Amino acid sequence: MKIIELEIGCEKPVFETILVNPEKILVLPKGYYEKFMDYMIQEEMYEDIPKLESIKGKVSDKTLDEMLEGREWTELK
Repeated sequence: MKIIELEIGCEKPVFETILVNPEKILVLPKGYYEKFMDYMIQEEMYEDIPKLESIKGKVSDKTLDEMLEGREWTELK
Protein backbone atom coordinates (compact mmCIF):
# COMPACT_ATOMS: atom_id res chain seq x y z
CA MET A 1 0.00 0.00 0.00
CA LYS A 2 1.30 3.42 -0.97
CA ILE A 3 1.86 5.88 1.88
CA ILE A 4 -0.23 9.02 1.37
CA GLU A 5 1.34 12.33 2.33
CA LEU A 6 -0.24 15.77 2.07
CA GLU A 7 1.61 18.58 0.31
CA ILE A 8 2.60 21.18 2.89
CA GLY A 9 2.00 24.26 0.72
CA CYS A 10 -1.51 23.54 -0.52
CA GLU A 11 -3.17 20.34 0.65
CA LYS A 12 -2.14 20.51 4.31
CA PRO A 13 -3.71 23.95 5.01
CA VAL A 14 -6.96 22.94 3.30
CA PHE A 15 -7.01 19.68 5.27
CA GLU A 16 -6.42 21.54 8.55
CA THR A 17 -9.27 23.95 7.72
CA ILE A 18 -11.60 21.01 7.19
CA LEU A 19 -10.64 19.60 10.59
CA VAL A 20 -10.98 22.90 12.46
CA ASN A 21 -13.66 24.83 10.58
CA PRO A 22 -15.21 22.85 7.69
CA GLU A 23 -17.89 25.48 7.02
CA LYS A 24 -15.15 27.80 5.69
CA ILE A 25 -14.65 25.49 2.70
CA LEU A 26 -16.56 26.87 -0.29
CA VAL A 27 -15.48 24.34 -2.90
CA LEU A 28 -13.09 21.38 -2.93
CA PRO A 29 -11.64 19.54 -5.93
CA LYS A 30 -12.78 15.91 -6.09
CA GLY A 31 -9.17 14.72 -6.10
CA TYR A 32 -8.52 16.49 -2.80
CA TYR A 33 -11.65 14.99 -1.25
CA GLU A 34 -10.64 11.48 -2.28
CA LYS A 35 -7.03 11.95 -1.15
CA PHE A 36 -8.13 13.40 2.20
CA MET A 37 -10.48 10.45 2.75
CA ASP A 38 -7.70 7.96 1.95
CA TYR A 39 -5.32 9.87 4.22
CA MET A 40 -7.81 9.84 7.10
CA ILE A 41 -8.30 6.10 6.74
CA GLN A 42 -4.54 5.54 6.55
CA GLU A 43 -3.96 7.64 9.68
CA GLU A 44 -6.97 6.04 11.43
CA MET A 45 -8.66 9.44 11.86
CA TYR A 46 -12.08 7.82 11.85
CA GLU A 47 -13.60 10.34 14.27
CA ASP A 48 -12.78 13.18 11.82
CA ILE A 49 -14.27 11.56 8.71
CA PRO A 50 -17.71 13.13 9.37
CA LYS A 51 -16.09 16.59 9.10
CA LEU A 52 -14.88 15.72 5.60
CA GLU A 53 -18.19 14.13 4.69
CA SER A 54 -19.99 17.30 5.81
CA ILE A 55 -18.53 19.18 2.82
CA LYS A 56 -19.29 16.48 0.25
CA GLY A 57 -21.87 18.79 -1.35
CA LYS A 58 -19.09 21.30 -2.05
CA VAL A 59 -16.93 18.86 -4.03
CA SER A 60 -16.27 19.84 -7.64
CA ASP A 61 -15.42 17.48 -10.49
CA LYS A 62 -12.83 20.02 -11.64
CA THR A 63 -9.18 19.78 -10.68
CA LEU A 64 -7.54 22.62 -8.78
CA ASP A 65 -5.81 23.74 -12.00
CA GLU A 66 -9.12 23.78 -13.88
CA MET A 67 -10.71 25.77 -11.09
CA LEU A 68 -7.88 28.30 -11.16
CA GLU A 69 -7.98 28.60 -14.97
CA GLY A 70 -11.68 29.41 -14.91
CA ARG A 71 -11.26 32.19 -12.37
CA GLU A 72 -11.05 35.77 -13.56
CA TRP A 73 -8.16 37.45 -11.83
CA THR A 74 -8.25 41.19 -11.33
CA GLU A 75 -5.53 43.58 -10.29
CA LEU A 76 -5.88 45.49 -7.08
CA LYS A 77 -5.69 49.21 -7.64
